[in-house]
Amino acid sequence: MSEVIKLYKEVGETPLECILRFKSATPAYEKTKMTYLGRLDPMAEGLLLILAGDTRDKESYLSLDKTYEFEVLWGFETDTYDTLGLVDGESKTPDKLEKRMPALIKHILGKKTQVYPLFSSKSFGGNFLVAREKKIEE
Repeated sequence: MSEVIKLYKEVGETPLECILRFKSATPAYEKTKMTYLGRLDPMAEGLLLILAGDTRDKESYLSLDKTYEFEVLWGFETDTYDTLGLVDGESKTPDKLEKRMPALIKHILGKKTQVYPLFSSKSFGGNFLVAREKKIEE
C-alpha cells in the first residue's frame, strides 16, 4: 500500500534532505521506503509530494500538472539559468532592456514546457540532456 505525503521543502534543501528531515521528525516513518514525485531545485521552496510505502507506481504521479511561481532578475544570463551560475553573455544596459521588455514579457507569459539547463539531473537513456534555448532577437 502507498501513501502520498505533502512536505514543505525549504530553500537550500535537496528533496532527499527534505525526506530525511521528515523521517527524523516522524519516527513512525523512519524505516518506510519513500521517493519524491518530481524534483525541486535546492534553491526552490514549496510543496514536495512524497510517495511512501509501495513506490512502484511512482511513474503515474510524474505526469501531474505543476505550477511554478518565480521571480525574474533581468539584465544577464548564466550557464545554469539561475543566480548560482557563471555569467554567460553580455550584460544588458537598462536602455536595451527597456526597449526589449514587451518582447521579453510576452515570451515568458503563458504555459511553458520547462527547458532543462545544461547542469541538470534530467537524463534520458542514461545520458544527460543538453538544453537548447530559443533566444529572443534584439
